[in-house]
Amino acid sequence: MAKEKTKIRFGLAIRILILSVCCTIITSTVLLIYADSMVKSLYHDSVSNNMLNLAISYGQIIDTSLAENNRKQLDSQKYRQLLEQVSIEGYETGYAYLVDKDGTMLYHPDPAKIGNPVENTVVQGLVIDIGNNFYPAPEVINYLYKGTEKIAAYHVSDIDHSILVITLDVDDVNDKIFGVLITFIIYALIACAVINLIVYIVARILYAKPYRELYKASVSLGSLDLNETHSSSLENRLDECGATAKALSDIRKKLADITFELKDVSQAVMSDAEKIQNLSTDITTNSRYNSGFTSDLADNLEITSESAGLIDTNIDEIHKRTIEIENQSGSGSALAENIIQRAGALNEQAESSIAETKRIYEEIREKTDLALSNSRAVDRIQELTASIRSISTQTSMLSLNAAIEAARAGDQGRGFAVVAGEIGDLAAQSTETVNNINVIITEISCTVKNMAESLSHMISFIENNVLPSLSSLSDIGISYASDAHSFMDSMSSINVLAQELNTSIQEIVVSIDGINTNISTANSKINDISGTNDSIVKATTLSDRLLEDNMRGFAKLNEIIRKFK
Repeated sequence: MAKEKTKIRFGLAIRILILSVCCTIITSTVLLIYADSMVKSLYHDSVSNNMLNLAISYGQIIDTSLAENNRKQLDSQKYRQLLEQVSIEGYETGYAYLVDKDGTMLYHPDPAKIGNPVENTVVQGLVIDIGNNFYPAPEVINYLYKGTEKIAAYHVSDIDHSILVITLDVDDVNDKIFGVLITFIIYALIACAVINLIVYIVARILYAKPYRELYKASVSLGSLDLNETHSSSLENRLDECGATAKALSDIRKKLADITFELKDVSQAVMSDAEKIQNLSTDITTNSRYNSGFTSDLADNLEITSESAGLIDTNIDEIHKRTIEIENQSGSGSALAENIIQRAGALNEQAESSIAETKRIYEEIREKTDLALSNSRAVDRIQELTASIRSISTQTSMLSLNAAIEAARAGDQGRGFAVVAGEIGDLAAQSTETVNNINVIITEISCTVKNMAESLSHMISFIENNVLPSLSSLSDIGISYASDAHSFMDSMSSINVLAQELNTSIQEIVVSIDGINTNISTANSKINDISGTNDSIVKATTLSDRLLEDNMRGFAKLNEIIRKFK
């Protein structure tokens, strides 16, 4: 993975420099505020003292000149010579003017004001004080003249009590102070710049270097490079950098150990997941194969059920015909008794007896043929039982296959194995039931055969004996009674055979009902198997999906592990 170099905008040295600049700015600001007040105070005091000294000095010069002039007032030219050179060094607005004790301007740099009353209210107040014989001492005063703030120093002459005033604009003083402050600020900024540059160089060399090493180590660790050791040289330090370097080294070692363990665990889990996925695929395939088998088995059982229904229908028809034969044999027996009772009147009733005998003969022969024809359904029953036996054999094979597949499936196939065992038991029961049906059908076949022989014998008897005897009427009495007894015995035998056949048919019906019950149970079990197979398929499908998700998760985990170098 390529390293992404992070650009450091504010390193430790820059932050120290910023802190230093802030400190110097704050200190300079405080000093500047303090210097402003101090400089103003000093300058004002200095200017005031200078002006006061000038006023006193030039006042004494004027007094000396007055004394030399016999205390008489000097002319304006003399005053000009004395005062026009008066100035305050460095200030353009400074000048001097002279006022007499009456307030008249004796000298002013502006000649237009000479001889006019003074306009300064403060000086006017001094004139008033002098007029009151109060002579104030030399002093510095502040006043406002035509909107301009001024500062002035005055001196009252001891000879003629004239007032010498030396004045200066306060703005001129402030401009001078401002210039001084600007110069101070410039020097302070230069000094701060030099100091901050020195602080930056020292911080970068002495303080920022170990932190840069820690930064490189952190970037290396952040890029998951566990081999680089930028911080190894810092681990011996006894400060925070050393502690941090040791902590980074411990983290690198622990991450290396965890990465190694994750690789082993990921490979093992990936291998197990692939095995589980293959096993799940096999289970899904076998379950689908078993679903196909159970579907075929269900179709075969439906065919068997239809065959059993057809057998049931034919048995009902045979049962009806058997009951008719039984009823007819009973009627024959009753008729034979009637013949015996009426043996004495045989001659009178010979014609009707012959006709009645022929009618009964034809009716018995027709019903016998019909019964024999219906008895052939027994052969169809044997065919159906053979089909049922074949299906039972297939069911046993399917049960065996299902048990084998359930054994392969392990714990997930236990329920399926139980159902497969139940199907095997049902198949065995079906085979046993078919064998019982075959036994019953064999008995029915023997009974039908005996009944057919009896009916054939009876018909032969009627054809060969009864009808000729009735026709001849020569020995009608004895033969008629003997034949009537024989006919009655035959009818009784037919009745017994019909009852036996009816009983056998009832047993067949019960067996077929059992087959139908077994088929229904088998269908239910097959449906359970099908549902179980569907559940297994769904479970294995879900398991496959979960395994696929796990495989993707393992792939992502391997990608994450590969990021560690």
